Amino acid sequence: MENDLIHRNVFAKVTVPKTEAEEREPIDEATRKLIFDTCEGHRMGIPALVMLYTGIRKGELLALKWEDVDLVGERLTVNKAVAFPNNSVSIKTPKTKAGTRTVPIPKKIIPLLQKAKDGAESEYVCPSVRGEIMTHTAYNVAWNSYLHYLNLKAGGRDASRSRPKVQALKEFSAHQLRHTMASTLYDAEVDVKSAQKFLGQSDIQVTLKIYTHLSEGKEQAAVDALNRHLGA
Repeated sequence: MENDLIHRNVFAKVTVPKTEAEEREPIDEATRKLIFDTCEGHRMGIPALVMLYTGIRKGELLALKWEDVDLVGERLTVNKAVAFPNNSVSIKTPKTKAGTRTVPIPKKIIPLLQKAKDGAESEYVCPSVRGEIMTHTAYNVAWNSYLHYLNLKAGGRDASRSRPKVQALKEFSAHQLRHTMASTLYDAEVDVKSAQKFLGQSDIQVTLKIYTHLSEGKEQAAVDALNRHLGA
């Protein structure tokens, strides 16, 4: 229309249907323990541990450098993220002011991160096999390999001619690790404003929605526990 090639926008009267957002559940406690216990056995182990215990986004993780990780001060700085236009790599600043932030690192994982940092051959916390920033394809390959590794550690097995594959692990995404951190903040009774800051969410309504959902789940669990106690 701007170039006078058409006289009207034929899509102007199209109504875009509303869809429900995909429900993302936090991973269970057994999987959290598995990630912690096996973090040194796969090259994606430390990156997964960082996402699980800090709640940073996948793109933020891939742009994260060891110089951004202050293990003495027990915090990391998020000031950039990776985007993948056409599988090429683009470094960008966070979309919102809230995205640039300092995130606390729990003491529990400091020794593991220190060991990984001391032995790192790349400036990136989650590099490609060549020590560079991962492409989208490289990330997917590495993540699927990691899930396969975890499944074997969980007691699963590969398929063979004589026996089927055993899937002992419920697969999860990087975003579920972030959602798990939100759940951890809620369980630790961290106030919603601090949670919003740590997660880098510009709209507090997003954080409140997560907290409300978790609260409803905990209330239902309490009701179920009461009914079990009463023999209902």
